[in-house]
Amino acid sequence: MAAHYHGIEHLGIAVRNLDGAAATYRDLLGLAVGPVEEIPERGLAVRFVDTGGARLELLAPT
Repeated sequence: MAAHYHGIEHLGIAVRNLDGAAATYRDLLGLAVGPVEEIPERGLAVRFVDTGGARLELLAPT
């Protein structure tokens, strides 16, 4: 049975400064940035960036 490729849903990018990275995508590239989502069991905070296609997931340690 052949696997079917349907594209990339999202791409995770590890960053040190979540707010700074989000500001770069928002202010310099004009992309919409979602709110901070805390994942305490993983020690992470994330924000999604809408690119009009695949979303970028910015991940930073908490």
